[in-house]
Formats: sequence, structure tokens, C-alpha cells
Amino acid sequence: NRKSKTIPNVLNLMGSNLVDKLVALPKVFDVLLDGVSDIQKPLLEKAVVEAYHRKGISEDNEKSWKKRAPILSDVLKELQRAQKRTKNQSSITEYEVLISKLSRYTDGIFKFINQSGKDINLDADFIVFEFREMTEEIRPVMMLILLEFVKTKFNLDTKKKMLILDEAWRMLKNKNEADYVEGFARTFRKRNGSLILVTQSVAELKNSP
Repeated sequence: NRKSKTIPNVLNLMGSNLVDKLVALPKVFDVLLDGVSDIQKPLLEKAVVEAYHRKGISEDNEKSWKKRAPILSDVLKELQRAQKRTKNQSSITEYEVLISKLSRYTDGIFKFINQSGKDINLDADFIVFEFREMTEEIRPVMMLILLEFVKTKFNLDTKKKMLILDEAWRMLKNKNEADYVEGFARTFRKRNGSLILVTQSVAELKNSP
């Protein structure tokens, strides 16, 4: 629920590869921001990289990957800094759109997502994450945050594992979310993981590309 102190930070590396994380994050922000245009993508990606660098985390320094990662409000600050620096009116407008969308998770009604998040112990044989108390609007976003956390955590080993995503139709009815699930499945397989989708809405599965 929104009072939880263990909501994962989507930017957290947990000791994993920063380069891989930077490659994965565009799909994450596509879902978080309900779509990012081709013009906005490089602006957002640069802000994300700068947020990591400001925390002393860089692509060519593996030791730095263990440092505390930035959170969404750090990315927002980088977008705001970049907007102030640019003289291009078109870019200023694009930054404004990104800032407006992201601020929902830093200053708006969903600001509870903007946290470093205490580590979640995944050593148990069976773990359940419950989303019952989440509203319909934020539930797919929370499912995405959890999937990104699980992927990052499980990418560190090749042990056999299985992830069962109940009510999967919630993430398949939106193209950005469905694209993320597909990419997740491909990555998870490479790490000896299986993804099972459970749904009461067969039509959503049938109609999803």
C-alpha cells in the first residue's frame, strides 16, 4: 500500500550492471509516463544518466554500481536543470511535458513511489506481492516497478525461478505495458526464469500482439 517503506526504486542497481539498467529504463519510463515521444527520449535518457553521475555512479566504474542509486525526484531535478540551460523553445516545451508527467510520482498523489525502498528479501521459496489496496490507475505502474525489481534482482544469478503474474490483463491492455512484459519475459528466460501469465480475461491475451 501507499504507506509501505519497501516499494522498490526502479533506478536501483542492487549491484547489477549500470549499462544494462540504462538500456532497460526507457521501457520503464514509457509505462511510468504513459508514453515518451521520440523527441523526448534523448532528453529523458540524458537526465537519467546525469542523475546516476551526480550520485557518483558511472558506466565504466563497476565499484560505483554499489552506491545508493538516485530516485525519481533526482531525475526530475536533472530535467529541470536541463530545461533552464536550454535556449531552444521547442526543447523547453518538451522538458515541460516530461517534468509535468514525472512530478505525479515526486510531488503529486503518487509521490509515495518516490523512495529509495528498503531491500526486499527474496530468499524464501514462495513470495507473494499483493496489490489489492492499490487503485486501478496506479496498479499497473506498481506491477511494473515490481517486475523491474525482480528482473534486476534475479539477473544477478542463474538459479531456477518462476514468476506468476496474476491479473495479467491489466498490463496487457496497454501497449507500453505489454511491450515491457514481453521484454521482461525474454530477459527472464536468459536467467533461467519462467514467466506465467494468469488472467480471467482471455480476450486480453488473444488481442495482445
